[in-house]
Parts: sequence; C-alpha cells; structure tokens
Amino acid sequence: MAIRLLLQGGGNSVLEVTPQKQVVWEINGQVPKTDIELKWTTCLEELENGHFMVGNCHAGPGNPQIFEITREKQIQWSFDQFDLVGNGLACWQIIEGSQAAMVRQKLAALRP
Repeated sequence: MAIRLLLQGGGNSVLEVTPQKQVVWEINGQVPKTDIELKWTTCLEELENGHFMVGNCHAGPGNPQIFEITREKQIQWSFDQFDLVGNGLACWQIIEGSQAAMVRQKLAALRP
C-alpha cells in the first residue's frame, strides 16, 4: 500500500495527497453530482472498504452532518439531523455490532 496523507479540517475540502505532494483524490466545496456543500470538515475516517466518512459541521439546514462517500464520489448514506444537532456536530463516532447493542440497551433503560 502506498503511503499517503488524508487532509481535512477548518475548511471546505478533503484531500488525499502522496508524499510527493500529488493530489490523488479531492472534494472541494461541493460533492460532485449532489446538493451537498462542505462547510467546515471536522472529522475524516477511511473505512476498511476504502470509503471515507466525512464530518460536515456548520453546513446549515439541508446538508448532512456526516456522510459516507466512495472513491468514485458516490454518497452511500448520510446523517442529516439539523433539527437535532444544528451546526454543532463537530465530532462523532460510528459504532456497530455489540457496542451499538450495548448503547441501545443503555438508552432504552433511560426512557421513562
């Protein structure tokens, strides 16, 4: 696997750069062929399948706060809950499997 650097944060772009400073993958401002605008990318995670999870804080209503995107720049899914989190979802963690089941169980116990 070639060494590369994923860059994001404080701006409206995500870059994948080689050690030779060659940009090999990029989103700048708007996700191609979508209405999704990047405003302030706060988190970036490369998944095992090669896709990226992108945090999109301060994007306003109508833009997802989190989305999964392929290297071909196809959106796989998005989390758009502006009414719940507004512009304040700067950090997040996606959990699955037994960890997600445990969180669901604890949340259910808190309900009246």
